Amino acid sequence: VIRDVEAMRRRRDDIERKLLDLWQEPDDGPATAARQDIATRQGEQTARWQRAERARPEIERDLEYLLDRLPTRIARQLQRAAGRLDQPIADLVEGACDACGYAMPAQEAINADREAELITCQGCGRFIVPRSSRKTRDRG
Repeated sequence: VIRDVEAMRRRRDDIERKLLDLWQEPDDGPATAARQDIATRQGEQTARWQRAERARPEIERDLEYLLDRLPTRIARQLQRAAGRLDQPIADLVEGACDACGYAMPAQEAINADREAELITCQGCGRFIVPRSSRKTRDRG
């Protein structure tokens, strides 16, 4: 969520910069339409940012609930990783950690992809999950 909020803020800043540039140009047909388009997108982006901010407390409560349900050893390991890394979970991409690029041993990559066991990246210490798992969770 934090990464998404930061991405939205960067996009908002970029749109505001473009909007300011267009507002300083003389009025004519194409510039006016572009100004309106940017203003509309800026409003939509601000609304998405506000929805994300409103959803944050609920997401944090859900996260705390889920963390409480983890086995103690795994919860401690996850908290240690979260204390030193901005994102303690990374995707498995073509047999490698998406965060640091560490090429996993073949059997570990297979186990992570099948979700047969909990795999930790030996390069950065993040938990590894297959991208397909994230897509499934995001839909549900």
